[in-house]
Amino acid sequence: MQIIDYLREENRVLREQLGGRRMRFNDDQRRRLAAKAKGLGRRILAEITRDLVGLASETEKTQKKLQEFG
Repeated sequence: MQIIDYLREENRVLREQLGGRRMRFNDDQRRRLAAKAKGLGRRILAEITRDLVGLASETEKTQKKLQEFG
Protein backbone atom coordinates (compact mmCIF):
# COMPACT_ATOMS: atom_id res chain seq x y z
CA MET A 1 0.00 0.00 0.00
CA GLN A 2 2.97 2.35 0.35
CA ILE A 3 3.29 2.63 -3.41
CA ILE A 4 -0.38 3.59 -3.68
CA ASP A 5 0.01 6.21 -0.96
CA TYR A 6 3.06 7.58 -2.74
CA LEU A 7 1.28 7.73 -6.09
CA ARG A 8 -1.73 9.46 -4.53
CA GLU A 9 0.50 12.08 -2.96
CA GLU A 10 2.42 12.54 -6.19
CA ASN A 11 -0.90 13.04 -7.98
CA ARG A 12 -1.93 15.66 -5.40
CA VAL A 13 1.33 17.54 -5.88
CA LEU A 14 1.01 17.50 -9.66
CA ARG A 15 -2.58 18.75 -9.44
CA GLU A 16 -1.45 21.56 -7.11
CA GLN A 17 1.05 22.61 -9.74
CA LEU A 18 -1.76 22.82 -12.29
CA GLY A 19 -3.64 25.22 -10.07
CA GLY A 20 -7.26 25.53 -11.08
CA ARG A 21 -6.62 24.46 -14.65
CA ARG A 22 -8.33 21.37 -15.94
CA MET A 23 -6.24 18.37 -16.94
CA ARG A 24 -6.55 17.61 -20.63
CA PHE A 25 -5.86 14.18 -22.08
CA ASN A 26 -5.38 13.22 -25.69
CA ASP A 27 -7.08 10.13 -27.16
CA ASP A 28 -4.11 7.86 -26.52
CA GLN A 29 -3.87 8.95 -22.88
CA ARG A 30 -7.61 8.40 -22.38
CA ARG A 31 -7.35 4.90 -23.86
CA ARG A 32 -4.41 4.02 -21.60
CA LEU A 33 -6.20 5.30 -18.50
CA ALA A 34 -9.39 3.47 -19.45
CA ALA A 35 -7.49 0.20 -19.93
CA LYS A 36 -5.88 0.55 -16.50
CA ALA A 37 -9.18 1.54 -14.90
CA LYS A 38 -10.95 -1.49 -16.35
CA GLY A 39 -8.51 -3.77 -14.56
CA LEU A 40 -8.93 -2.03 -11.20
CA GLY A 41 -12.61 -2.57 -10.64
CA ARG A 42 -15.36 -0.29 -9.41
CA ARG A 43 -14.47 -0.32 -5.71
CA ILE A 44 -10.96 1.02 -6.21
CA LEU A 45 -12.10 3.50 -8.86
CA ALA A 46 -14.73 4.82 -6.43
CA GLU A 47 -12.02 5.28 -3.80
CA ILE A 48 -9.78 7.16 -6.24
CA THR A 49 -12.68 9.38 -7.30
CA ARG A 50 -13.52 10.10 -3.66
CA ASP A 51 -9.91 11.16 -3.06
CA LEU A 52 -9.91 13.45 -6.10
CA VAL A 53 -13.22 15.07 -5.17
CA GLY A 54 -11.93 15.66 -1.65
CA LEU A 55 -8.75 17.20 -2.99
CA ALA A 56 -10.69 19.49 -5.31
CA SER A 57 -12.89 20.60 -2.42
CA GLU A 58 -9.86 21.34 -0.23
CA THR A 59 -8.22 23.29 -3.05
CA GLU A 60 -11.32 25.44 -3.56
CA LYS A 61 -11.54 26.20 0.17
CA THR A 62 -7.87 27.17 0.26
CA GLN A 63 -8.26 29.42 -2.78
CA LYS A 64 -11.25 31.18 -1.19
CA LYS A 65 -9.33 31.75 2.04
CA LEU A 66 -6.36 33.16 0.13
CA GLN A 67 -8.65 35.51 -1.78
CA GLU A 68 -10.19 36.72 1.49
CA PHE A 69 -6.78 37.54 2.94
CA GLY A 70 -5.21 38.71 -0.31
